[in-house]
Amino acid sequence: MKYQMLLPLSVALCFVPHSSGSLHAEEEPLILPTVDLLDTNGDGVLDPYESMDALMVIQEELGDQELTAEAVMELMAQWEQDEEDDIARLFEDLDMNGDGKLSRREMDEELLEYLEMIDVDEDGFITPEEMLAAEDFEPLFYDEEEIQEEVSALFYRLDRDNSNSITSDEAGSDWLYIVEMDFNLNERVTRKEAFRAYRADNKEATFEIEGDTARVEGVLTSRFPADVLRLIFEHPEVRTIELMYISGSLDDEANIRACRYIRRQGLDTHVPRGGMVASGGTDLFLSGRYRTCGERAMIGVHTWSWMGKDGDELPRDHEEHEPYLEFYEEMGIPEKFYWFTLSSASADEVHWMTRSELEEYGCLNPRPSTE
Repeated sequence: MKYQMLLPLSVALCFVPHSSGSLHAEEEPLILPTVDLLDTNGDGVLDPYESMDALMVIQEELGDQELTAEAVMELMAQWEQDEEDDIARLFEDLDMNGDGKLSRREMDEELLEYLEMIDVDEDGFITPEEMLAAEDFEPLFYDEEEIQEEVSALFYRLDRDNSNSITSDEAGSDWLYIVEMDFNLNERVTRKEAFRAYRADNKEATFEIEGDTARVEGVLTSRFPADVLRLIFEHPEVRTIELMYISGSLDDEANIRACRYIRRQGLDTHVPRGGMVASGGTDLFLSGRYRTCGERAMIGVHTWSWMGKDGDELPRDHEEHEPYLEFYEEMGIPEKFYWFTLSSASADEVHWMTRSELEEYGCLNPRPSTE
């Protein structure tokens, strides 16, 4: 395919040594850290679609400015400064005793989860320097043995009649937390269904192509924009993305980019009967040009957490709201939907939208019969 040949060429041309004028003998050519710049997921491997995603981000940031090495270096310097500012604000918010480092008691749940990877000197504290030095982390997914243990513990606790299935009556109030595992909608969760849900929650989302449909199940990560670009260029026959089971995203910025690629391509989205999307998965659903869902499809929303605060705790004119408001405006979703999500459930809970709510907020948009 011609795009696959052009993309590596464009990367090579954009990031050769560059100077705006002729080089004098004592001048050094300007060299960009190409791998760091184009390796958006930090795995040390340059994928052509990952590089395309990075270049598109850079060009969008530069706007009408010419994409030169100098301009990119300035942009990278600004990104580094923004990162330092974000970390400074984080410490200002969490460092209660003002000693310039975070103890376990001061860390939020997300920092505690990654403590061992950030705390390089293993002293039990996190410093701003350690935060700045930290690379992008691989998702903390369970391996198969851990999934086995989780499912066994779930059934030991709730499968009271040892039938290898958990009914809604057996689960009681816990049914709210496992109802999305009931893929066949029979008011019970089998071990097979539980394993499917746990495995989907512990793997990166990938596409499976069948005819004009791409099915996706898993967690949306920083790699997902590149996967969407690969889908668009290598599978032009696909018209609909079917969202099987997506509990959320680990990188909101990357997920929003992926959603924009989907909308610009004019792809439709569909949550099938018994399917589930929540959080970033719901944003992915809303990226479809036309959007439909099957019987008892579950579409979940909640607020987000920022530096220990839920989104609904920040004033409505706070800058952290802007990217989300801009995104929903692009998707043709009314602003009131965003404020609804913030008040619907806390960051660690999910509100499953009713059919009337989906219709009220414009989430459903079936393809006209005339097309």
